[in-house]
Amino acid sequence: MAQEEKLDALEDQLREMRARRAKLYEELGRLREERERLNKSSKSAREQAGKHREERDRLNQRIKEIKQSLGPLVAELSRKSQALKSLDNALKEEYQRLPSKRKVISDLQRLEWEVSTTPTREMLEREEEVVRKAAKLRQTLESLEKVEAKRDQKLDHLADKMATQAEVLALREEIRRLAAQSQEHHEKMILLYDLAKEEKKKADQAHGRVVEK
Repeated sequence: MAQEEKLDALEDQLREMRARRAKLYEELGRLREERERLNKSSKSAREQAGKHREERDRLNQRIKEIKQSLGPLVAELSRKSQALKSLDNALKEEYQRLPSKRKVISDLQRLEWEVSTTPTREMLEREEEVVRKAAKLRQTLESLEKVEAKRDQKLDHLADKMATQAEVLALREEIRRLAAQSQEHHEKMILLYDLAKEEKKKADQAHGRVVEK
């Protein structure tokens, strides 16, 4: 009788241990799945972070290349600005020492009219003076036309300078745009690396529980 009771007790204990083992295996499977999920999540986050890092580095390299080409362009713009300023100052000085073109033409026309309306005998007496005045007016008019040619040259210089300035501004805007993109990729990279580290930590903790089970 005592032997049967002992066997019954052992069978009850065995059933309890089997149920406990089944529960442990079930929990172990769940923990392994959780560990694998966390490891995959960590790996995926690292891979994404790596892609953001590559894109950030590519953008930074492009920014470096643009800055290298921008340096000589800025120096060229400075030279053109200085040349334009010098030309402008020279034109102002020449215009200040010369009468207006309208006045010179008016004086020349008046002199020609005077010649055409003055009697020949009277004009012969003033011929030398009239010729001298006319020559001086024509010389002044020629000087004014040369200054006007320089003014046209100044407009060409100005257009050239503005084209270079537009190129500089476009490159600076490109640098600003690329820098913003680079910063965005950098921030995403940091967040994903932190996530990968956190997920790996959780995966290691899950593995520890697997070993424990």
